[in-house]
This record gives sequence, structure tokens and C-alpha cells, in this order.
Amino acid sequence: MNKKTLNKRRTSSYEIFNNAVKRLEKVKEKAKSLRVFVDDRKLLECSECGLMEDIDIKGRLLTVFKKAPDKDTGLRFEEIKNSKTFRCPNCGKIISEKGNY
Repeated sequence: MNKKTLNKRRTSSYEIFNNAVKRLEKVKEKAKSLRVFVDDRKLLECSECGLMEDIDIKGRLLTVFKKAPDKDTGLRFEEIKNSKTFRCPNCGKIISEKGNY
């Protein structure tokens, strides 16, 4: 095998991988738009009001209160900084994936 053939195979493998990653990102965005939790962050919980995220059996993201864990409120935590900081839609408390501020 000469260098030209080897380079073509490497480029081809890279392009195949790169295209697969791009397709996966599109699928991930579509899933998010359908409220499917894609496990790209921790589930959030507000220590102030008890609103928390949960996932149903179909993988959809729900937001429930601890006192009513089976009832989706329809509220969604608002991302306010690069996927690491969120605002509670119920009480306004700022929440980080690492913990509450």
C-alpha cells in the first residue's frame, strides 16, 4: 500500500466519522425539541421551591414538585449561561448543575 492510498483511507475514515458526528448532533437537537432528555447535563432541582426535573418512561423531560412527583407542571428551567446556569421558572432562583447558588 502506498502513501497516497493510505492518506485516502485516513481522510475517508475521518470524513465518515465527522459526518456521523454531525448527524448525531442533528438527532440530539431534534430530540431536545421533542422534550427528550439527552443526558447532556445533570437533572436540576431548586432548593428554594422544590421544583425538580425528572424523566418519564419515554425519556421525556418533566418538571415536577416533590409533593406531586407524577404531575408535570409544564414549567422548564431557563438556561441563562452556556449550559451551566439556569433560572427556576417557578421562583426565579439561579441554579447551577453543580449546585444552587
